[in-house]
Parts: sequence; structure tokens; C-alpha cells
Amino acid sequence: MVSFDANALSILIFKSSAVPLDFRTQPPTPIAHSRERMEQLVGELSRKGEKILIPDPSLSEFLVTAVFAGASVQDYLRIIQGAQYFITRPFGVRAAVETAERLAIAIKAGDKREGEKAEPWQKLKYDRQIVAISLVEGATSIYSTDRDIHNQAKRWGGITPVSPADLPVPPKQHALPLPPAQPATQTGKPSQPTKTERAKKQ
Repeated sequence: MVSFDANALSILIFKSSAVPLDFRTQPPTPIAHSRERMEQLVGELSRKGEKILIPDPSLSEFLVTAVFAGASVQDYLRIIQGAQYFITRPFGVRAAVETAERLAIAIKAGDKREGEKAEPWQKLKYDRQIVAISLVEGATSIYSTDRDIHNQAKRWGGITPVSPADLPVPPKQHALPLPPAQPATQTGKPSQPTKTERAKKQ
């Protein structure tokens, strides 16, 4: 089983979302054909019968983005709940224990943020919940374009962070140019649906 955060889910579902950046390059570079890469991944996982975990905090963040974009939350929720390969899981007791133990270790070491100084504390807590749910539910990898999710997964161990940039480009896409995109940011926020997508949902 693999896990998707809100960014990965947005890339997959919002057809015309902004092209994400690969934060690992200097300067950060657009990830060409990110949606096609994610679609190919989902197709391969589905054929193998593997499940894709969406932690409830990721689902919440994804749906909030849809709300502020004026899209229909219920339509997007039906898409996720209707796909046989998606499963959602809450921040339950096991994930709470995992997060508490990790936070206690960080506090004892003198830095509850574990070196993550730039992001708001609330976001760091969300990211830890997402990684904790993924770990206790048995995901072996988590797909994200968020630097903090990658850092948390690497720091905690037991789960591998993966960027869409790590996935192969589908053969039919190799000859295609990079599509026009909205300006991308490195805020860690998921991409929003376009005006056309919002209109279709209304």
C-alpha cells in the first residue's frame, strides 16, 4: 500500500492544476507531465490490486482547497469514495501514539520542530499526523511534492517519500512539450481546480 498527501491527490484529480515544482533541484524546476505520471502509477497499482491510502488530514486539506476554489466538495468526495483503489483512514489511537512518541523524542532532544523552522507549527503537526497515519496503516511509501512531508518521512523511517518527478514519464508523453501552467509555488499547498473545472461541478 502507498499513501497520497493532498498535493499528490490534487495533481491526480484536478485535471488542469498548476505544474508542481521539484523542491529538490536548485532552482526548483517544474515536474513535466506530473499528472500523467501519477495516472500511470495509479493504473499500475490498481492492476496489482494495491490500495492507495488517503489520510483524513490529507483529504481535509484537499477538500478545503476545493471549497475555496468554489468547486463542489461532494462531487470530489464521491470521486474518491467511488474509486475502489482509494481508502481513507482517520488519525486514530495508533497514529496518536506514534505521533506522541516521536514528538516526545524531539522535545527531549531540544527541538520539537526537528529543524523545521520555516513552516507554521500547525502545518508541522498536520504533516506529522499524515506520516503517522501512513506508517501505522502499513504504507511503504508516501507520494508528495511537499518538502516537509519528505523530511518527516525520512526522519521517522519506515516509509519512503516519493515525488512525481521520481516516476517514469509514460511513453506517449515523451515527445510532448510541457503544457502551459499556472505559476507554481513552494508553499506545500495543493493545487486548485481551474475555473473550467469549477464550472463543470456547479
